[in-house]
Formats: sequence, C-alpha cells, structure tokens
Amino acid sequence: MVREVGNHLDLLPTIAKAASTDLLADRTLDGFDVLPLAVSGAPSPHDAIYWSLGGQLAVRRGDWKLVQNGKTYDGTPSGSRALTGEDPVFLSNLAEDPGESVNLRRKHPQVVDELMTMARR
Repeated sequence: MVREVGNHLDLLPTIAKAASTDLLADRTLDGFDVLPLAVSGAPSPHDAIYWSLGGQLAVRRGDWKLVQNGKTYDGTPSGSRALTGEDPVFLSNLAEDPGESVNLRRKHPQVVDELMTMARR
C-alpha cells in the first residue's frame, strides 16, 4: 500500500494560518503549515515527499529522487511514454544531475531500498 503523503495534505493548515483562522482542536491533521516554505524559503517540514500519478510512484528525500514506472511527457495530450532502461526504477541525485539523465539505481542500491521501503509503508 502506498501512503498518500504530500503537498495536498498541507493545504488546510497553510490556508488556515494565512487566513489567521484556528483549526478545530478536536481534529487530527497530517499536514503542516508550509507558508514559511513558500514565503521565505524555510526548510520543508517533511523528511520526504511522495506522489503517484498514472501508475508512477515517486519519492524525494533530500537530493535523492526515486521514480518507479516513470513516464516522460512531450506536452501533447497523448504524449507520454514509459522511460526506457533496464528496469522500471530510476534513481537520480538532483544536486549532481538536475536533468535526471543518469540512472544511479545500480550504483546506490541501498538508497533505492530505503526509498522504496519508505514509499511502501
């Protein structure tokens, strides 16, 4: 099972804070107020960010980004195709390769294992 954790859960706490409105005390929210992140570039309150779309699963933690069953898009309505390569898992280090052109999956298997484990919790 994939956890649905990400920016959409941060909307309510962020909007409430921006509107100077208190959230109901009898509710438990998973989200955080990310207004400081948006306004002043403060660090994210999340250790990692997860998302899924159209069969793709992605995890970003620090400079590492892992995508499973990734697709590329050419901007047209039907312009998606599966990433090519040896398998459906693509690992990149965004600080070293912001264009995500080199798959580091084989070079850093421990990072792949950690990120996949985090995504499947």
